[in-house]
Amino acid sequence: MGYGRDHGSNKNCLRRFETMRDNKKLGWMIVIITLMLFFSSISGFSNAQENDLDRRLFEINSRLAGKKTDTGNLEKECLKLLEEYDSNEDQGRIYSAIAFIYSQSGMIQPEKTVEYCKKALMYPLEIATACQMYVFWTDALQIEYSNSTGQKFASARREIIIPCLTGLKLILNNKIPKEMQEPPAVSNFYYHGPQSNLEYQKLLKKHNDEILTRKRVMMQNKLLQHRNVLIDKCVSLYSRKPYAISELYNFAQEILGNDDAVSEILSAVGDRIKR
Repeated sequence: MGYGRDHGSNKNCLRRFETMRDNKKLGWMIVIITLMLFFSSISGFSNAQENDLDRRLFEINSRLAGKKTDTGNLEKECLKLLEEYDSNEDQGRIYSAIAFIYSQSGMIQPEKTVEYCKKALMYPLEIATACQMYVFWTDALQIEYSNSTGQKFASARREIIIPCLTGLKLILNNKIPKEMQEPPAVSNFYYHGPQSNLEYQKLLKKHNDEILTRKRVMMQNKLLQHRNVLIDKCVSLYSRKPYAISELYNFAQEILGNDDAVSEILSAVGDRIKR
């Protein structure tokens, strides 16, 4: 269990990997919104202790300052939390928070982003967080090899495509809709009387069901965003010279095992090459 709810494929990816933002106000608004979305995804359905950890991680990450971030100090603060929060779920959330710090601080040290994405993925993660780790991992490798050309780029591409496709497989396994959905509203209810009353219990259940439905739709929308990002990365990598369509086909077939997705990616690569 865990590892984005797909332990086997993540561990396989890790083994194979070893073998192989200028308006200041707008910028800070984006950082704050990103923080909120990220920590809502890693908390999932939280108990009191998890909410406490979320608050502490949010406070640490709220000190992000782009490329001026003291990433080393924030990393140390997060690592200290490992001693206090020792469940597998909490450890994964802490490591994913450190990956977030390095990925959202100008990606000056892409190798640190890769390191903590890999560590986070060794633990049980909410599905959206696991997918975000694969996006960060892929981003970091693309930056690390951004100056590569020719055969050096071709070699780097074979390394980058693995976490990219593995994250995509995780999403495809969850069979999300292919179109964005409008999150349903959650209605308020007012009741005066004893909470043991059957009418109150029915109203409360309806309210809680609406909350769960809204959360599920929002999660599916987030996964769809990750799906589109990862597919675009696959296309971007293999629409560059030297072309290697058969190589992409082999990787995609082996990792995804989904003929429709493979066809979609290959078709998009072909279309971009023709432009």
